[in-house]
Amino acid sequence: ETDFGATDELEKSVIIAIQKALRVLWNSHNYCFRLKNKKFVTIPKQELYVRPDGNIIQDGIKLVDFKQVLEPIHFSKLNSEEYGVPKYFYIKYNKLGFFPVPETSYNISVDYNTFKLGKNAQNQSIYNLNELSDVLDEPEMFEDLFLHALLNKSMLNALASGKSELYQPYLQQFVESYKNLILNTSGIDLQKEIKW
Repeated sequence: ETDFGATDELEKSVIIAIQKALRVLWNSHNYCFRLKNKKFVTIPKQELYVRPDGNIIQDGIKLVDFKQVLEPIHFSKLNSEEYGVPKYFYIKYNKLGFFPVPETSYNISVDYNTFKLGKNAQNQSIYNLNELSDVLDEPEMFEDLFLHALLNKSMLNALASGKSELYQPYLQQFVESYKNLILNTSGIDLQKEIKW
């Protein structure tokens, strides 16, 4: 005899364990496939712009027209509205700003590590995998490495307490699979992030 209520509860707890593991695993490291680039053109005398959906990497904002890297500055240090060629960038009200405020149109390039981890059926970037048609946004070459670490982390979450006899073997498997994932997805140049 099957207890459908127990089956539904088990399925929900497994889905929650997988979702939690996915968010933790995705944001735990600057995998090379998280690195994205956003390009846009400034509008004369406009102060703030839409911020990318992730952490801007060190030396990640460039004034393309002058091949110049913009330096970070805290907006509280800006004492007047000045117009000119931007030398600095800042985050204010979760928007991206430049100082001096662009006097004309400039081409900006922003490198950042995205928080969006997947794509939906319409090929739109998404923060969570909620539908069966949603997929991780990672190159196929890293898929097995990531899924192996995800499976082991999910099992740790499902076992939760650490009292199960299966906990230690899954912990050991997760540590090994995570190390392997990091080793193979870090790339040559490990960038530091600018956190706000």
